[in-house]
Amino acid sequence: MTSPTVSPTFSLSESEQQVYRSYDNIWRLRLVSVIAPFFGLTTFMSLVGLLAFLVVSAHGATTEVSVALPPQMAYLSMGSLVVVISLYGYSTYAARKGQARRATTACATALLIATTVAATTWEFSQGVGPFGLAGYIFLPLVIVLVGLLATAPFILLATLWVNALTITYTLLAPREAGIAGIVQREAILIVFFCVLMEWCFAILLIALRRALSATLRELGDVRIAYERAKQLDEIKDQFIRSVNHELRNPVMALNGYVKVLRSQQTALSPERQRAFLDRASQVGDRVVAMLKSILDTGRLEQNASEFTPEAVNVRTVIAESAELLDPLEGSFVQRELHLSIPDDLMFWGDRIRLQQIMTNLLSNAVKYSPAGSPVTVEAYPIRPAEAPKSSALFGRSRQLNRPQMVEITVRDQGEGIPPDQIPLLFQRFMRLPRDIASPVIGNGLGLFICRQLAEAMGGSIWVESQGIAGKGSTFHLRLPMPPTQN
Repeated sequence: MTSPTVSPTFSLSESEQQVYRSYDNIWRLRLVSVIAPFFGLTTFMSLVGLLAFLVVSAHGATTEVSVALPPQMAYLSMGSLVVVISLYGYSTYAARKGQARRATTACATALLIATTVAATTWEFSQGVGPFGLAGYIFLPLVIVLVGLLATAPFILLATLWVNALTITYTLLAPREAGIAGIVQREAILIVFFCVLMEWCFAILLIALRRALSATLRELGDVRIAYERAKQLDEIKDQFIRSVNHELRNPVMALNGYVKVLRSQQTALSPERQRAFLDRASQVGDRVVAMLKSILDTGRLEQNASEFTPEAVNVRTVIAESAELLDPLEGSFVQRELHLSIPDDLMFWGDRIRLQQIMTNLLSNAVKYSPAGSPVTVEAYPIRPAEAPKSSALFGRSRQLNRPQMVEITVRDQGEGIPPDQIPLLFQRFMRLPRDIASPVIGNGLGLFICRQLAEAMGGSIWVESQGIAGKGSTFHLRLPMPPTQN
């Protein structure tokens, strides 16, 4: 049975990419949380033992162990061990904080330094002897430990470093008298087999890492498929609630007008009959418009990018969009529209698509802000690098390749949007929980359509809000400028 995978036609969101990273990070963090404290304690005990040996040697005391360790090498080893202990400590701290990359890098670096210090101190102070040659067997274990923690590039670097240590010890380190001749004759063979064994371990570890990564990715695919299925269920439920709220009242009203006309047609005056018919017609138009917007959304996703871009004046389109607003929105109150847009500012795209976006944004600003409060629209050229790190930002990767963009902001003075609900805004059929039971009409498609149109023109749209009443929300729309203005 094959595990479900995420279709490659869907782009991964940042949260979905984090799912893949989290599995690998959890694996490495668990290893570091065990390895770093244990090896840190072992290194500390080695440092204490080395310090005790130097104290005993300084007082001229004799020991049963014959070790010739020059003071300079001993002090260098002590300093290196202090660095290693610090790295293990930092690795443990980073692991507790969930910083997998820093924790594993520090731990793997400490392993390499500790191995280098211990092996170099022994080989160059005692000479290559039977014990020293046996130590070559343990060098590949360093590659294994590093391979469990780090990525393939780090494994390759660690292997090359261990190869260099093996060659250096074999060719340059002093040798004990008993085996000096053997090492001299078989040096090349020793180096060859040791390096070959080390690379065998490295290749094995890289293969295991690839297999582990594939397994973790399959787990991530299952998790993402589950999360997307869960999101689809939420969108379906949201759609049912929204359509039920938006269609139930007008359909019942339409049915009521029809029943009144049928039952009391002879008792109603012609003027009264026309009034009922007009109201029924208005309700019918509202229902038709809602159903049309739902049905048109599928076609929009397929045809949003089918247009010929041209240079369009931003101020003219925004002024035309304001004239298209429904006069019944905003509690029948005339609003002040503050425009701060250069007369000659142009964007590269489609006039009708920008008009659709601005009509939606201006309509929302009117519907979701207090009666009589102004709406401010600003537009100006901006470099993509100046973009703020905002939540609910769409299409950022596309705009980074363009040298200059036009940014349009629409600011209202309404209740604002709770920061934790901002990611819901640009999804299909999604309305904020507080808006479902409110008298504000909507089907959760306006901002979704805005995102589709903005991305089709090579731009992006996002919102900034603190969710504080009176401070409102600011919607940012970014579109490319004409090539001649870049």
